[in-house]
Amino acid sequence: YYAKKPYELLWAFFYDGYQLLKEQSNAQSIEDLDIFMQELLGEVLQVPTEIVLMALLDKGQTFLTQDLIIYQDTGYIFRLFASLEKSGVHLKQIFDDLYDPQQTKNENKTLVRNQVLKKILQKYSILREMETFCFRKATDQNGYIRMKNMILFIKEYQLMMRGDSMTREQIDAAVNLGKQIVLQARDQLGEEAMRKVRGDLYKLRKTRTATDFLNQLNTLQLRYGIAVSRPIQEGLISEVDFEDFRAYCMLGALNVYNTTRKMNKGEMENEER
Repeated sequence: YYAKKPYELLWAFFYDGYQLLKEQSNAQSIEDLDIFMQELLGEVLQVPTEIVLMALLDKGQTFLTQDLIIYQDTGYIFRLFASLEKSGVHLKQIFDDLYDPQQTKNENKTLVRNQVLKKILQKYSILREMETFCFRKATDQNGYIRMKNMILFIKEYQLMMRGDSMTREQIDAAVNLGKQIVLQARDQLGEEAMRKVRGDLYKLRKTRTATDFLNQLNTLQLRYGIAVSRPIQEGLISEVDFEDFRAYCMLGALNVYNTTRKMNKGEMENEER
């Protein structure tokens, strides 16, 4: 890890500790990491354990406190790492892909990453902030992001933190709709698809109501012959939070869009599945 901002450092500190636990459990041929952590860190996981992180600014003969973080939910973050990795998420790739090279100032290139990791450490939703970041980065000419892994990360985290918002099946329906839009456009338009579909995705993303979204989707159905799944035909969009649905749909579209564009440049293998 290359970490500089406070919540990046806190995340890296915990992840290094988690990796040490994994190495220890592997050396002892322990299959269930949760049980191993409970036995090894029983008191740490059961009672509040404070981690204090202080960021200081050198002012010559004195120091100025920039950040002071007192973090107590140690058990949560270890369990989160274990659960995400068990689901197939590559956490190091997530950390790397949250880097924002499009920013001109170096201090801003890790700003989003620090904000997102802060929200995760504090158990807040990251869906809409991540959709905004992924859309900007994936549609940039020089952007690179491993969308398949990123979607899995966002989905699994959101389900753990906000299981009452959208079910796994509803999320999959939204993601698959986004994929289908770009796949059909690619089949219809060939090499020109990416430039054209980017404009379509901008319009779909700008919709502010479920009705506007469905009207725009109907236009894309007529244009590309998109097959809409039964849950969406039966009114799924009106049953869930519209902005969450739209965000997942955009992430699914970005998965195929990003992969296709990079494959055309010969830079990566197929990730869309």
